[in-house]
Amino acid sequence: MESVGERLSNINVTSSSSSSSPLTRNYEFFKLFLNPQRSNRLKIPRDFLRNIKCQIPTEISLIGPSQNVWKVYLVQLENDYFFEQGWAEFVVDNHMKNEDFCVFEYVEENKCQVQIFDSSNGCERDSAFHAVPSRASISTRSATSKGKEKAVGVGDEGPFVSQRRDITDEDACAALEAALAFESKNPFTVLVMQTSHVYTDFCVSLPISFWRESLPPQSEAVTVRDPHGRAWPVQIAKSEDRNFGQLSTGWRDISYANNIEANDVCIFEIIKEGELQLHLFRVIEEIKPLIKK
Repeated sequence: MESVGERLSNINVTSSSSSSSPLTRNYEFFKLFLNPQRSNRLKIPRDFLRNIKCQIPTEISLIGPSQNVWKVYLVQLENDYFFEQGWAEFVVDNHMKNEDFCVFEYVEENKCQVQIFDSSNGCERDSAFHAVPSRASISTRSATSKGKEKAVGVGDEGPFVSQRRDITDEDACAALEAALAFESKNPFTVLVMQTSHVYTDFCVSLPISFWRESLPPQSEAVTVRDPHGRAWPVQIAKSEDRNFGQLSTGWRDISYANNIEANDVCIFEIIKEGELQLHLFRVIEEIKPLIKK
C-alpha cells in the first residue's frame, strides 16, 4: 500500500529521443502528487529502474528547475523502490504543492533532471526556478592546493581523492553481504557510503524511520564510537518537522580518521540514548591514505 500523499498517475516510461540508437535514449517517468509534503518518500516505477540499471541502494542527484542539485537516496523496501533520504527536503525547497505534476528524466549516470508543473495553470512552477538546497555543501577548494595534491589530515575540509585500486562488483557485493549479515537487538541502519559522504560534503542523511523512531526529538548531537572504540562528538542537522536528519559537523573527522571510502558499508547502531556505534565493512581491506586536491 502506498503511503499518504503518494498516489500516482498512470506511469509512463518513455524515451525523450526519437533516434533509433539506444545510446541516446533518456528514460523518463512522471508523477501526479497528492499532498507531497505529507510524504517522506517517492515510489519509483520498476520499469524505469529496469531501463537505467543503476545499483541499489545508491545516491541519486536530482537537478531541479533552478539547476541546483539535491541528493536523494534510492532504496528498496520489500518489493518496491523509493527515493527516501533527501526527498522531503527536495519537496520543501522546490515549493511543491498538492496536484503538482513532475517529470523525471534520467540524463546521465545517477542523475535526473526534474520538471515541476503547477496544476493550477499547467505551466512550470515559477518558484522552483529560484529554489536552492537548504543543506550547505562543503565544496570549496583551498587556494594552497590549486593544481596540486597533498596529503590530508584531521581538520582538512576536502574534497578528498581516493588512491585505492578500482573496486569490482564482487568487492562491493562482498562488503554489502557482510554488512547485511549483521544482527543486533538494538536499532541500527545500514548505509552504503557515497562520494558526498566521505570525499566532499561530509554529511550523512539518516533514514527517516531510524531517525524518528530511534533518536530523541530534542537531539542536537550524538556520540559516535568508531571501530577502534574512540568517541567522536557529531552534530545532527534536522528540520523542524523531523522529516530529515543527518550527521554533519564532526562526521568528516571520523570519516578521515577511519579512512572510510565510497562504497564502504557503515552500520550505525544505537547502543544507548545519544550514542551510536559505527561498524565498518570495507570494499577493499588495504588502506591507502586519501589525498586532497
